[in-house]
Amino acid sequence: TLGTLHEAADPEVRLALAISPHGDVDGFLSWLPVYGEGRIEGWTLDLMRRREGG
Repeated sequence: TLGTLHEAADPEVRLALAISPHGDVDGFLSWLPVYGEGRIEGWTLDLMRRREGG
């Protein structure tokens, strides 16, 4: 992971959830913004986790 809890609270951080048909969260991804010239120029994958068997 690149980020900390401080970065996770940034409203610009993007999250994606993989949700099973039963409503369980099977995995997630988080992306941190990459800044340049005072603005977001892209995103970097920060954290990726999945449930075993998910």
